[in-house]
Amino acid sequence: MQIRSAQPLDAPSIHDLHLNAFPKEEAASVAQLACRLIKEPSTPASLHLVAEEAQQILAHVSFSPVFAKSSLDLLGYILAPLAVQPHNQKQGLGSQLIKQGIAQLTELSAPLLFVYGDPKYYCRFGFREQVAAQYLPAYPLNYPSGWLALPLADSNILPAPSPIRCVPALDAPNLW
Repeated sequence: MQIRSAQPLDAPSIHDLHLNAFPKEEAASVAQLACRLIKEPSTPASLHLVAEEAQQILAHVSFSPVFAKSSLDLLGYILAPLAVQPHNQKQGLGSQLIKQGIAQLTELSAPLLFVYGDPKYYCRFGFREQVAAQYLPAYPLNYPSGWLALPLADSNILPAPSPIRCVPALDAPNLW
C-alpha cells in the first residue's frame, strides 16, 4: 500500500469510494464535495491524499485552506472529507492518511488544522474542542462538539471568537 497525492484523474474512483463509504443519505453530497475539492484551485493549494494498492484507491482525504473571514489571512487547513472503502476500514488507512497530511502541513508551517467530525476518533491525533472554540465555523453546526482543531505551528490566536472562511466547495450550509 502506498500513499500518494491525488490527481484530478482520480476523481471518478474517489467519487465511487465516497459513495461506498458513507451512509446513503449523505454519500452523494460527500462524493460530489470530494470531486469538487480535487478540481477546485486554491491559494495556497489544497492537499489531497489517497491510499492505493494494486492501482485501487482504498482511502482518500482532503485538506483545504481556511482563512480568517475579517482579514483573509490563512489560519490553516480543514480536513474534509475522509473516506475508506468499507472492506478496508479498521485497518489504519484513515489514520495513516491523517498522519501523512499532518506531517505535510507541518512542513508547510500551516498554523492550525480544523476538522468537523467524531471527537472520539479525531482526539487521538491531538485535535481539541478548546482550540477550535477560538474560531467560528462557516455555518451553525448540528454537532458543535465535533468542531475541533489541532495546532501545527506557533500562530497568532485571533480575538475570540473569530469567524472563518473556507474554499468555495466547502461554503455550503448542508455540509456543516
